[in-house]
Amino acid sequence: MTVRPLIEQWFPAATVGAESLRDASAAKKPPPNRLHVWWARRPLTTSRAAVVASLLPAWPTDAEAAADSHAAQVRAALEVEFPDGERAYHAWYLRTLGILGDPVAGRKAIKAANERGEKLAGNGYGYVRAFTQTPDQSTVDRIHRLAGARRGSAGPLRVLDPFAGGGAIPFEAGRFGFLTSANELNPVAGAILHATVRLPAELGPEFAKTIQRWGDRWANRVEKRLSSFFPKEMGETVIAYIWAHTVPCPTTGRPTPLAPDYWLARPKEGERVAVRLLPDAATGQIRTEIVTGPDTTAVGDAGTFKGGVGTSVWTGETFNTSYIRDQAADGHMGQSLLAVSVTRSSVRGRRFRSPSTADERAIGLAEIELERNKPRWQVGGLWPNEQRFIGPADRSARYGLRRMDQLFAPRQLLTAVTALEELRGVVAEARGELDEERTMALNLYLAFALDKVVDYSGILSSWHASRLTIRNTFDRHDFSFKWSFAEFDGASAAIPWGVSQVVDAYKGHRQSGPPRVAAVRRRPASPRGANSRFGDHVAARQRFDRRRDHGPALLRQRHVRGVQ
Repeated sequence: MTVRPLIEQWFPAATVGAESLRDASAAKKPPPNRLHVWWARRPLTTSRAAVVASLLPAWPTDAEAAADSHAAQVRAALEVEFPDGERAYHAWYLRTLGILGDPVAGRKAIKAANERGEKLAGNGYGYVRAFTQTPDQSTVDRIHRLAGARRGSAGPLRVLDPFAGGGAIPFEAGRFGFLTSANELNPVAGAILHATVRLPAELGPEFAKTIQRWGDRWANRVEKRLSSFFPKEMGETVIAYIWAHTVPCPTTGRPTPLAPDYWLARPKEGERVAVRLLPDAATGQIRTEIVTGPDTTAVGDAGTFKGGVGTSVWTGETFNTSYIRDQAADGHMGQSLLAVSVTRSSVRGRRFRSPSTADERAIGLAEIELERNKPRWQVGGLWPNEQRFIGPADRSARYGLRRMDQLFAPRQLLTAVTALEELRGVVAEARGELDEERTMALNLYLAFALDKVVDYSGILSSWHASRLTIRNTFDRHDFSFKWSFAEFDGASAAIPWGVSQVVDAYKGHRQSGPPRVAAVRRRPASPRGANSRFGDHVAARQRFDRRRDHGPALLRQRHVRGVQ
């Protein structure tokens, strides 16, 4: 090939960049993002833009066409497709990406409207997000004709991503009809790739029903085992249990909660809610009171850990971070349930209540049940007792969180391991009804659902008071310590939610994903010399040689090993 690819001659970086920002800001993320957490998600819009522009030909100049016969042939092919010239070619390229307007101007207009306190009609851009648009067949055919003209021969166009990661490049290459190979050494990414770019195309849309059917069976079994540990009041649905970490008061030895604030609901608009701590010196117990109205701000802002200094709710004395770390390292950091976020059938919106006597009793019973099952789970290889990787800036390790099982409160751990045990049983039963390929696919997708649950229900998953939702453990790319945390209703909500998330992602892959099966490999890769051996374009993006610890994947790996 003597003709340059389009990306070497012209690339609308500002336009593609502005549109790619919409990928991340979408209320409903792209399907690959919804399936499983991955550190280095690449925007789908940028990925498709780079792949297509790397295969399409640049528009040869008059001098290039005069000096080279191949360039002249490509120029002639382009002029047949675009008689209005190079500018029309560029405009068509943007449309193939799904960019149907000017996202740079749209962002400026939205920013100006926000500064004026106004809201623009529609989404402010005038068209839907580019990543939601799958090219039609006539567009795909034209891309392949022009790319074939640049290559100098007809036939399938091949794309190799030797460092495929979360799969954005092979996902988009497949959507544009290229024969795609994705390679990745990391086992977590390899599993994501299979579930993203291979299995949906291979198994078809009906497999979503298979995931849902077996997921429902799994959820029912978990609920049957755990319902007594998650009591509910009449007519309520539990959204989350909201906790704070505790350490012993230096003087009294009683647990004192630590939290930078005590906000339960702090939306931009609507009712604000906080929780007030009511320590009882006579009993040594801490009750809580839900606060609304004029006292809410004072109560919500009155944290017991600010600027590295903790305050005892019993004596008012202060203590520094070193004391807290020492207590945590000695195993004396505990948890205190502050409030329960609920919905009620007779009341609109989310409400909060103080923990009930039934809640407190259930927490104690869950701890007993966990200890009762622990020996059996350890022998069976279900207990997650591995030491986790601890990086130089890992603050959670300073508070005693060095093993995987330490990332969960007792009831959260009971939920996670019970769900893992029941999942093994469900997949074993599925083998009697499904062929091996579908059984292993079901195994993978339900394991991803379990990953979702543990990512959103550990002591590093926090309560988002502005959005009234649980914030996942990996809201940052590390195990950042959270002074307060949130817990799913592990009996009736966690597993159904995880399954619904995975089913939704699978349907999204089927609706907008690659129409053909991508080849997925797991091996060390080097792009050197790969063009001639593997395909027409090698998409080798930058990788960071840094060890990452994928906490949510731990139980999935245990499960997958256990059923193979």
